[in-house]
Amino acid sequence: MTVIDSYIGAVGTSSSFGDVYGAHVWEANANGNQVDISGNSAITASVYGGYVQTKGAANNNNVVISGPTKVVDSVYGGYTASGG
Repeated sequence: MTVIDSYIGAVGTSSSFGDVYGAHVWEANANGNQVDISGNSAITASVYGGYVQTKGAANNNNVVISGPTKVVDSVYGGYTASGG
């Protein structure tokens, strides 16, 4: 399965008590996805535009953060566990 062009948005006051993903796949591609977070938001872990668990590509992903948003861990546009 390949995830392409998905969109996740959080507007206003919102919280996440785990990672936030635009796309999360096991062994496939996660390309062209976007996460928008705005307003008074709190993310207690990481934010990923696209995340590939094992093998695949995570290209052309975006994370847009605006407003008084706090992300406790890291922000990644695209991430692959295999590094490629």
